[in-house]
Amino acid sequence: MSSSSSSSNGGSSANVTCSNHPVLRHKLLKIRDKSTTNKVFRELLREITFYLGYEATRDLTTRAAEVETPVGTCSGQELAQRVALIPIMRAGLGMVDAMLSVLPSACVHHIGMFRDKHSLQPVLYFNKLPHKVESDVAIILEPMIATAGTLSAVVGIVKDWGMPGHKIKVMSLIGSKAGIAYLTEQHPDIQVHVCAIDDELTEEGWISPGLGDAGDRQYQTKAHEARVVATPSPVPFARGAVPHLANALPKMTEKHAIEAAAAAAKAAAAAKAAAAADDGGGGGDGGSAFKRQRTE
Repeated sequence: MSSSSSSSNGGSSANVTCSNHPVLRHKLLKIRDKSTTNKVFRELLREITFYLGYEATRDLTTRAAEVETPVGTCSGQELAQRVALIPIMRAGLGMVDAMLSVLPSACVHHIGMFRDKHSLQPVLYFNKLPHKVESDVAIILEPMIATAGTLSAVVGIVKDWGMPGHKIKVMSLIGSKAGIAYLTEQHPDIQVHVCAIDDELTEEGWISPGLGDAGDRQYQTKAHEARVVATPSPVPFARGAVPHLANALPKMTEKHAIEAAAAAAKAAAAAKAAAAADDGGGGGDGGSAFKRQRTE
């Protein structure tokens, strides 16, 4: 990759491709500008994603097909692979519409994960991958590759879901050298497509010069300091996904654990009382059926 003092723009190395498209370079500079409004930022994110999406999908396979034009029969090619778009919420949501313009038949599966601003560890809070893999290629959408802890964890989830590594692509606007190096070390079989590679990470884990927080700049919010306390749960990992991620999640404190257990016990007691009341007042089979429906 060719380098400048602050970032690499253009070229490829192994499974990492950094676009040198002049339109992308122009739009990337505009989106970096701190004076760019939230509205324009969202528009630029869509436009950059659209152009980058064409480059990232250049190796999709096709099959022969024919259509009837107003004049005659035309032979050509149509896409043969089914593509799943996997945005990482929340910042990755801004890339979805543009990719659906490129791939209208793609399906979209959401994963909610963020980097804890204190521990810099990934925290998983939402996973809507279907039980069965019905796509041939997965494209993970995340505007920034900073420390790559979050992205690496999501790639692990997608692999454990059943998608082979060589069928996984990551699309980002900007990556840090350290983050991309870590991501490709952890997952050497995936493809990474970016518009620029910046040299530095701050002590807080921000890409420098970067563009700031892509989520905040899209949705006009400020970086918040509230910590989400998470503990390994059977729900996100119901499909056997990422058991290795459990150790990376911040642990629930004893106080939170006691409070959560008390709340669960209270909820269970209330549900039991409500079910008993339904049995007593509902009458016969009707009350029992209602109880079964509630508990199911």
